[in-house]
Parts: sequence; C-alpha cells; structure tokens
Amino acid sequence: MSKIVVRDLTKRFGDLLVIKDLSFDVKERELLCMVGPSGCGKSTILRILVGLDTDYEGEVMIDDEPLTGHNPKIGLVFQEHALFMWRTVLGNVEFGLEVKGVDKKRRREISMDAIRMVGLEGFENCYPHELSGGMKQRAALARVLVNDPEILLMDEPFAAVDAQTRNILQEELIDLWHRTGNTILFVTHSIDEAVYLGDRIIVLDRRPTRVRATFDNTIPRPRDRTSAPCVELRRKILGVLKEIRAGVKEDFTTFK
Repeated sequence: MSKIVVRDLTKRFGDLLVIKDLSFDVKERELLCMVGPSGCGKSTILRILVGLDTDYEGEVMIDDEPLTGHNPKIGLVFQEHALFMWRTVLGNVEFGLEVKGVDKKRRREISMDAIRMVGLEGFENCYPHELSGGMKQRAALARVLVNDPEILLMDEPFAAVDAQTRNILQEELIDLWHRTGNTILFVTHSIDEAVYLGDRIIVLDRRPTRVRATFDNTIPRPRDRTSAPCVELRRKILGVLKEIRAGVKEDFTTFK
C-alpha cells in the first residue's frame, strides 16, 4: 500500500495565502482524519494531493516519488456524489473504465465487484433519483474503487446524509478499509466522526493553514461512541478548536 508525505506545502490564491509551510504524513494502511475551521484549506489540500491543483510550493511525495500531476494510485471521493443523473448505478460506476477503453465484459465484471463491495447489489440498474442519499454516496465510492486505488482521499463524503445513515456509512467504511487495506485521508468537520474513524486525527489551524495538533487514537475497534475514552478524546480536540477560534497561539503538539 501507499503512503503520503507532505513537506512545507504553501498555497496562494492570488494575494491570499491559504496554506503556509504545512507538513504531515499519512502512513501506509492508515486511516487519518483531518479536521479544522471552515475555510482553512482542507479541500484545497485534497485537490493538490489528487493532482487537480499543481500551483503550489513545497513537496508532496507518494511512495517516496514526487507528485507530478494525477497519480493512478489515488482516488478522490467528493462531498457531493456528482453522479450522472442519466446513467444507472452500473453506468456511473463503469464510466471511468469505459473512458479507459476497457472492454464491455471486463468493465461490467469489475464494476459489479465494486457495487457488491459497497452493498449496492440489486440496485445496479437504478438511476440516482431512485436512490437514498447514503446509496448515492456508496455509488460514488464504488465509482472510485473500480480504478483500484491504493490511496483514498475523502472530502466530507457523509456530510449531506442524516445522522443515522452517517453512522452506518462510517461502519461500512471501516469494514471496507479492513478488507482493502487502503490508505485513507478523511476530511471532516465532525469531531465524532474523526474519533470514530481515525487512527490519528490532525487538527489544522486557521488560515494560513498549518498543523496545530495531532492526536494518536489508540481506542480499540470496534469503538463505542459513548465510551469514556471517545468522549475524552472529543473533549481534547474540541479544546484545541476552541483555542483556535479564540486566537490562542500555540506550537505544534502531538497527543499520545
């Protein structure tokens, strides 16, 4: 599996400095969650990592090789499902393989495997308007999985669904991660989600963004969201975010 190394990343939009000297790692097979204030550059970081934005300073390494644009090892799941409304679930999932020129029989086999992996078997002939919000996100994830990525970048993929569905999708993601061994960088605004999912949680500072704190999450899986360790970890992360909102300056901190 693959790893990510980011060193001294700096990003500007014109005169606006969004990210300055940002450094962090995502280890092989790790599920790393990233949280931070709105507008601090979380989605921008993912766009850089997936190769959609190449106008930056600093170093981004994938498996010790410099990132020079799109890397086929990396897949991005957006906050919005972005499905083609005129295509069925199967049509959406196999679209990327179709563009690559994979023959019809083979792309159908690969796509159905991905559909089964995300729990949508039986819905492959449905159109997006016939699906629930959670099912649409599963279809969007399957569309990424058909490309067999080693790294999954996930940009608040469960933010638009109801709380109960969100919890179910989180459980399914953990199960999928255990089966595939993917390296995952998961961006979220939900502290509960970060604590439930993450091996580590990175807290980003206000603009210009840097890493404010890193929390090692050693709570055993499967995790009980209401357990004392989960509640305590949420409290610590919320404390850092409260300091950020209050404008308190502090050096980088790692919490074991």
